[in-house]
Amino acid sequence: MKKLVTILSVIMLVCTSSVQVASGAVLTFDDITTGITDAVPVPNGYGGFNWDNFNVIHKSFWPGSGYDLGCVTPNYVAY
Repeated sequence: MKKLVTILSVIMLVCTSSVQVASGAVLTFDDITTGITDAVPVPNGYGGFNWDNFNVIHKSFWPGSGYDLGCVTPNYVAY
């Protein structure tokens, strides 16, 4: 019985010590300034991701297109 308790204790110790905690964040794209009249590429490494063929625009860049509905924050959206 003592051997079983020891084995189970070691297994539980190994399982609990390798737990990784995940965290999340909302990318707002507000710090990538574009103004209202232009679009700029999302820089590689932004938010810890590799970006390829993504741009940031002001929500009123294409009125009526729906980009304003995709905004998490008041002004900018990536596409």
